[in-house]
Amino acid sequence: MLLMDEITVDLDVLVRRDLLAYLKRDCERRSATVVYATHIFDGLDGWPTHLLHICDGRLASFGPLALPPSTRLHDFIVLLLLEERERRRAAGKLPAESNAASKQNEATFGSASGYVAGRNFGIQRMAAYR
Repeated sequence: MLLMDEITVDLDVLVRRDLLAYLKRDCERRSATVVYATHIFDGLDGWPTHLLHICDGRLASFGPLALPPSTRLHDFIVLLLLEERERRRAAGKLPAESNAASKQNEATFGSASGYVAGRNFGIQRMAAYR
């Protein structure tokens, strides 16, 4: 199953939680895979088994997600994106941080990356598409 374009963004918190719990159970029962493309990681702690990262239109990383128990997924993603932003800035792909206007432009237009979280039971086959 492929869920894209913030498919759960308009769901209320409880319905979203229930849907994700259902998908998790169903994946485990059927040995299925859900690929969930999102920029919203609230409430996804403990849900994805793998993470796929796309940067500048290319696969940057893909693999099992193993976070320390006290680490929230959202916080982990923020750290990865901050590191990526600094790499892109150092490579000249983003303007140097100089004033409030450039910060606003970067916040609005400067991200060319994304992460995909997914439940794994057949996701290893996806690695062949790298």
